[in-house]
Amino acid sequence: MSLSPAACLDRPTTTGGSRRTVVRGPEDVFVFPVDPPTGPPAVYRIHSPVGSASSSAGPQDRPTTKAHGVDPRAETPFLLGAAHGANTEPTSLESAAGGPLALRRTYFQSTEVALAVATAAADLAKNRTPFVSFKLPTTWDRMAAGDGDAWARDAARRLAAVGEPGREVWVVLHHEPEHDQPDIRQWTALQQRLAPMFDRPGIRFGICVTGWNQFHGEPEFSFESMYPYGAPIDFIALDVYQTYGELKNPTKWSDLSDYWRRMGAFAASVGVDWGLGEFGITDEGFADPRGRTFFTDTVTGMKAHGGSFAAYFDSHLNTGGSSLALSGLKLVAWAAAARGLRSY
Repeated sequence: MSLSPAACLDRPTTTGGSRRTVVRGPEDVFVFPVDPPTGPPAVYRIHSPVGSASSSAGPQDRPTTKAHGVDPRAETPFLLGAAHGANTEPTSLESAAGGPLALRRTYFQSTEVALAVATAAADLAKNRTPFVSFKLPTTWDRMAAGDGDAWARDAARRLAAVGEPGREVWVVLHHEPEHDQPDIRQWTALQQRLAPMFDRPGIRFGICVTGWNQFHGEPEFSFESMYPYGAPIDFIALDVYQTYGELKNPTKWSDLSDYWRRMGAFAASVGVDWGLGEFGITDEGFADPRGRTFFTDTVTGMKAHGGSFAAYFDSHLNTGGSSLALSGLKLVAWAAAARGLRSY
């Protein structure tokens, strides 16, 4: 789902893992997962500024050392938030929850960097964690070749200026990429090129994919195939929905627990946080007895496999007519889950 007109609709292979660790000194530990991992997962790594010939980013892109991945010494609170309307101020949700959104997902075109920066700054001022998605100024292959470097450096510099360690702006570039352009390998390449430019204190940089394609789609969309190995990635987000009652899925209840198990295993293998960039349930699904505990079941199931955040897609936009928006008892249930997590 997306709030931008260029959105694609949603649609998850197996996890596993080998990795290579290169140590350059006591504070320069690079963990580069390669191929499907098979050994015990690397859960923490530190990247220092990159200026090597093999990297598209220079010292100006990564001015200071920054920690990445999952620190096993730290307890991560679960952030339950939402995308609301068409980047609409989420005052109605916050009124229901009794406090600010823990995580606010917003969506922008490449020409809207100034608006994204202003929105992120306002969210931080209201004690929300901003989670910003951008479409890109040109095609994946051109971005991977460097045509978007100036845009990326400018966006990263401006977003980092409003964030700070512990109060970062979360950023993803071209979410839900599957089937959007001909060669997914170019999407991977652009993430590998641009991630170091966003590798700054004040920013958490991640990727956001559908989940369905990675675990049930063509091999080219598996995480083992399309993950940007070697890039400084902080988190992986999935966009996962309970679509019971839709025309294309009128009677099948989707068991989402398999997503949590498989995503948790892959995230552990590459040492990053994971969660839901979007999730939702139809009105028909929520009316089913299984749907009444959807929010608590989602949070509990994700936490059991290391998930740490989820943003509900509270909008009528780009939903194909699905009844996902929060209202009535569904809003009450979401708000109760948010309050119960003390996530505001």
